[in-house]
Amino acid sequence: MTHPGLDGDWRLRLAAFARLQKLAGRRGGVVTADDLDQGFELGGERIRLWDGRRGIWRPRQLGTDGAALTLVTAPPKPGKTPPYDDQVGSDAEWLLYRYEGTDPDHWTNLAVRRAYRERRPLIYLYGITPGLYEPIFPCTVVADDPANLAFHLMAESAALPLDPLTIVGGVTPQRAYATAAVKVRLHQRRFRELVVS
Repeated sequence: MTHPGLDGDWRLRLAAFARLQKLAGRRGGVVTADDLDQGFELGGERIRLWDGRRGIWRPRQLGTDGAALTLVTAPPKPGKTPPYDDQVGSDAEWLLYRYEGTDPDHWTNLAVRRAYRERRPLIYLYGITPGLYEPIFPCTVVADDPANLAFHLMAESAALPLDPLTIVGGVTPQRAYATAAVKVRLHQRRFRELVVS
């Protein structure tokens, strides 16, 4: 849904979601690192969807005090412990995404916190296998938990249009349902990939 007068942040997010929808549609719901590296074009400018070297990404077009666009959970690597214990399979109704490092005021954590405070939806890339990600979008930060160095994320319902003028914060029944469906899908996809590999 488009509205006249949307700010540049919203226009960028909606363009990013549209690009990801096309990419994931071509590959059965997943995207590759190469897909993500290509980014998308907006206003004659190439914008990156992620930075493959870090878990929290804010494009330079959003400014140094802008909200994050993309969160990444790295795919598992055999014999290696993941650097962060992001949790999608817990009994909680949300997805748990760990802060980058231990400083709640690190710029990357501040960018995610800004998305939370300004109710800006994000892209969450969940690593299935090296080079392959399931994009969850739009995804919303519903809580900030500095004591546990974590953010709580929930998926937005695909059945409801994403409306910048009416997006609400917190846990809603639609988000709880959408997030539960995402958890089942991620578990099934990762299990399938492990069996195949």
